[in-house]
Amino acid sequence: MAAASGTAAGFGRFVLLIGTALLMAAAMSVYVWAGPMLLLGGCILALSAFSRLNITNLAITYVLGDHVFQFTKRCIFVFGTPSRTSYYSFQLLPALMLALGVAGSIFVLKRYRLTLSTKYLIGFLLVSIGNTLIFSRGASATAKLGGVAQHTFPIMAIFLGMAIPLSAWKRLGALLLFLIIVSSTYGVYQYIHGPTFLDRAWASQAAGYSIEASKVYDYLYGAGGEFRAYSYLGDHLTWGFFLVVAFVGVIFARYLRLIPKRWVYIAIPFTVAGILVAQTRTVWVSFLATLVIYRLMTMRFFRRPLLVITALFIAFAGVVYGGQWASTHLISRISSNALLTRYLTVGTIEARTSAIELFVRLLPSHWIFGQGLGASADYSGLSSGGTNIDFEAQFSHNMFVDFLLYMGLPGVILIILFFYAWLKEAFWLASISDRPRAAGYRWLIALFVGMWLTGALNGSTFMGGFFFLTVGVVTGEVMRLQREYAEYVFALRARPVFVRRALGVAVAET
Repeated sequence: MAAASGTAAGFGRFVLLIGTALLMAAAMSVYVWAGPMLLLGGCILALSAFSRLNITNLAITYVLGDHVFQFTKRCIFVFGTPSRTSYYSFQLLPALMLALGVAGSIFVLKRYRLTLSTKYLIGFLLVSIGNTLIFSRGASATAKLGGVAQHTFPIMAIFLGMAIPLSAWKRLGALLLFLIIVSSTYGVYQYIHGPTFLDRAWASQAAGYSIEASKVYDYLYGAGGEFRAYSYLGDHLTWGFFLVVAFVGVIFARYLRLIPKRWVYIAIPFTVAGILVAQTRTVWVSFLATLVIYRLMTMRFFRRPLLVITALFIAFAGVVYGGQWASTHLISRISSNALLTRYLTVGTIEARTSAIELFVRLLPSHWIFGQGLGASADYSGLSSGGTNIDFEAQFSHNMFVDFLLYMGLPGVILIILFFYAWLKEAFWLASISDRPRAAGYRWLIALFVGMWLTGALNGSTFMGGFFFLTVGVVTGEVMRLQREYAEYVFALRARPVFVRRALGVAVAET
């Protein structure tokens, strides 16, 4: 009876999301603010009431709702021609659902003591928002809020992940598998068929202000010869990173013994197919790096935060200069196959190799304060001494250059300290857990490191809410263990073997 009730409630939430998305799509097709905004507020209240403010329900609503509204934002253009303001305001709903989940997490987390990594992260968020509000030169208030919404707010999903109990991954694992299958099926169809009628309606009406819409429009009307599948998500990169994170999420749920093993085998071909047709080499870096790092993490020698951080910088240099070598020696051998051509084309490797030079050039003028995230949404603020250096840094495809540009050197230092502290806590947690659960944590560690390696190749915007949701799982478990076994808080500085003996099997059962 309880299972049937839970299934009915989940189906009801799904219907509510679909219905609200369609209603908003119709409302956004008119040039009126009042109607869409009232509907938006009503939707948030309805979802809040339906979830009963249960943290697991809020997390599931956020994950599912983001996909529903990503798809529906293209349906808007079938109903009519929305204004540019209405189109972007429609995309606020997933952020508001995340805000609801983060607010709900406060009531759960207030009982716990913050970990060191969380303190560093809060400091980073404060520096980020402070620089944006004060130092975004020439940027409008809308640009400032847009920059925070794009770069900073998704990081706050870590607090939602911290509050979610491990038992929630039975439902989250099933949902992530479902979304992998649906998005990859749609994406493969899109790759074979070309832009669907939804893509065509969106591209023809939004090409003037949407970068991805303009790319599809150029492809449709002969101005561009390349179409890269993105399923129903924002772009091919966003979709590819979701597949990587969701795949690890399914594996993590399996190692918690909450879902059947065959579900992982189902996820593998759909994940690989989706990443393949997305034609994004950066996503392949994160995916393959995650697989390799997981294997390395099974050896105790590699479970050292400083070693991992050093290896990241070495790997970044290896990927960049290896890419340069490949472009020189393989470019003449590219076949006529469109997929191979895309993967073997050099692309923006030149911009990525200039990251170290840009960092050094920016440092003297950004060693205390950054330009703020308003610059990321409003290029009118990108100027420094009459040079174009900041504009170059904007497209450096390197997260450390991004952080230095927007938040100054304090932001860079705080994010590195967060990285180090989180790794230390995660290695400790994996060391004292039972073998299957420890393997699950190692998968999350591998994802964390693999995605940060990708950030050194792609910039900071890759860090979406779903990624930080998984990051928060480890931090949340560390907080719960420290509270439940307060007498063993010394464990973060002790040898794991002594901690394991002290806690016994009780830790594995929490």
